[in-house]
Amino acid sequence: MKKILITGMSGLIGQLVYNDLKNNSEYQLTALNRSQLKDVNCIQADINDLAKVTAAFQGIDTVVHLAAQLPGASWDSMLKTNLEGTYNVYEASRIQGVKRVIFASSGDAARGWDKEEPYNWLTEGDYDNIKSPWEMVPPTDVWPKGIYGASKVWGEAIGRHFSDEYSLSVICLRIGAVLPENKPSLKRHYSTWLSHNDIKSAISKSIEAPDKLKFAILFVNSDNKWNYRDLNPTREHLNWDPVDTADKFQN
Repeated sequence: MKKILITGMSGLIGQLVYNDLKNNSEYQLTALNRSQLKDVNCIQADINDLAKVTAAFQGIDTVVHLAAQLPGASWDSMLKTNLEGTYNVYEASRIQGVKRVIFASSGDAARGWDKEEPYNWLTEGDYDNIKSPWEMVPPTDVWPKGIYGASKVWGEAIGRHFSDEYSLSVICLRIGAVLPENKPSLKRHYSTWLSHNDIKSAISKSIEAPDKLKFAILFVNSDNKWNYRDLNPTREHLNWDPVDTADKFQN
């Protein structure tokens, strides 16, 4: 039985992943969460407490690290959670011999491309300006949007360090727009939307990816016509394909 710990399980993606995995007899799930959760083994702790995180990771095989401060949060809270907390997740994984960390990065790590043609046309819905196919942005590109995007780049970079130095398998998923209503609500979402089905399958595929995959940064979006983020490395490394598309919501 594979022992999986999920940080930030009380969030939208955390709940989606929990409901997707909870009936899998091959998994034993644990949550590490600031608030107590029902119906799951929950360790109540903050990820910026290294001692508690380290204790929680004892015997864990895979950590799905979802806990984060979101865009608009203060610098102090970003520092404690997205930088120090993410470091603690990797360090506790090293100490306890965790085999893999799946890090919830963000498309905001490369969202600066939204300022450039033709990507601004794609995200602003100015489709008439597009006369030819556009070059897809690879997941190796870094152009963060705001402190939040920069904090996600930090999480990727420190993950690379732990992978290189300690052979920890680290998969960084640059997650698109996952929304409570599970459909686009802004024009840019027709480019960046990620359905509930597709984020669940991407994380599930990451859990089961081959042990030889030691490090990867991968975009995760649904199969949207106006997408500009290259999903081919995700398909290759995870044997994953999105099944949903934002196109069905466009008039």
